[in-house]
Amino acid sequence: MVVGMTYLVVLLLVASFAASSFAEHVTCHMSGACKCKMSDGSGTIDMRALDLSSGPRFTSVDGSTGDIYYYNPCTPFSEGAGGCVNVAGCTKQIQGTYWDLGYHNHIVTLVDQTSKEVSWHYVSTDGVRTLNVILKCNKKASTPLFSWSGYSPNYTYIVESKCACPDGCTTIAGISVGSILLIILLVVVVVYIGAGLLYNIFVKKESGTAIIPNYKMWCALLTNIKAGCSFAFCNFCGQRKYDDI
Repeated sequence: MVVGMTYLVVLLLVASFAASSFAEHVTCHMSGACKCKMSDGSGTIDMRALDLSSGPRFTSVDGSTGDIYYYNPCTPFSEGAGGCVNVAGCTKQIQGTYWDLGYHNHIVTLVDQTSKEVSWHYVSTDGVRTLNVILKCNKKASTPLFSWSGYSPNYTYIVESKCACPDGCTTIAGISVGSILLIILLVVVVVYIGAGLLYNIFVKKESGTAIIPNYKMWCALLTNIKAGCSFAFCNFCGQRKYDDI
């Protein structure tokens, strides 16, 4: 009986651990060529801010061999005379040969379950060469850093940027979050002024400065701001007291 109970407890612990491990497995679901959403809710990795609409965004030269490595996260580019056409990654060998390293429409997303670091895996047209692009999160890297490692047939690029962090460079249709907030604020101000003017003119039958929405309140606010600035400046200079203002 004791052996049976022990076996049952061990079985339950193993099942619980397996279920927990499965539930915690993090993925990053692709949405387009260069954006994926983390399954753990940490945010979206969006590389569109690093993309170039014409040509590769990243280029690096191997100082020892002279080989050149190209990469553009979102928009296909072409290099060489037919060697790399509408590709995501490309390499130029020292002898002048161009090899494609994969395309934007064939990406496999991998997530390191320990560091939660995301990488995008590409395969060349002939299936011979592979490119693994590691997206290294660095919230302080406003200017992206590009490096590479490995040689044919397995290449590795490393893009270090704040955009490689979840929600580090989140955009909506190419517009940053800050720009969206400014647009919303501008719309609210325009609606407030427009609706207030129409109400005062046609409903309250006001005229002159009275048609301005909450005119007296804004005048009082500006007056108080002016008084506060004057007090702060004069107090700093040691010239006047608040009662004198």
